[in-house]
Amino acid sequence: MAIKDWGDVYMAPDGPPVHYQHRGCSGEAHVRLECDSCTSELTARDIELAPGPGLLAYHAKD
Repeated sequence: MAIKDWGDVYMAPDGPPVHYQHRGCSGEAHVRLECDSCTSELTARDIELAPGPGLLAYHAKD
C-alpha cells in the first residue's frame, strides 16, 4: 500500500489507475504512520534514526 500511495502521487499524472476502497463506506484506503507508543500520526519530519540491535551485532563482529 505504501508503494501504491507513492506511485499514485508521483507516477500517475492522470490520477490513480485503481482505487482501494473500504467495503464499509467506500472511503479510500491509505497507509498511515503512527507511533506505537503514543499513537500520534507521524510524518518524515517526526522521524529520527537510532541504531538497532542488528547494527550493533554487526559492529560487534569487527
